[in-house]
Amino acid sequence: MSAQATYLSDVTHVPISTPAFNIPSPNNDQYKANININQLIYNGGAINKMVEEKSLKLQAQQKQVDVSLYQLKKQINQLYFSIVLLQEKRELLNQKEVLLTAKLNEVKSGIENGMVEQSFAYLLEIEKVKVNQLQVELSNNINSL
Repeated sequence: MSAQATYLSDVTHVPISTPAFNIPSPNNDQYKANININQLIYNGGAINKMVEEKSLKLQAQQKQVDVSLYQLKKQINQLYFSIVLLQEKRELLNQKEVLLTAKLNEVKSGIENGMVEQSFAYLLEIEKVKVNQLQVELSNNINSL
């Protein structure tokens, strides 16, 4: 909708006057109003195609989200089971350390009685240090996972 008002300071007029024919001069103020209405009657299915296209794009994006979610779940599962595996390895190392401590006590007893050489005790202590290093490494790996 639009409207326009105009005031003219001077208007043109025809200076001819005859008794049979009279030309009036226009007013100094003029008014104009317009109303435009557009109604779509037939679009040839373009709107339906646009809606369908947007729907297909939305479905494609949803499938992409599903794929990303699947990959994320896969990564989470891998991390979880890696942690569980490392915890089991740590438990095995703890049991190995207990066995090594018991064996070391037996060897020390044998050394005191003169039945075993001191080198066996050193070998067991070295093995115990290796187990402790592996335990620390596994704990760090678990924390990083």
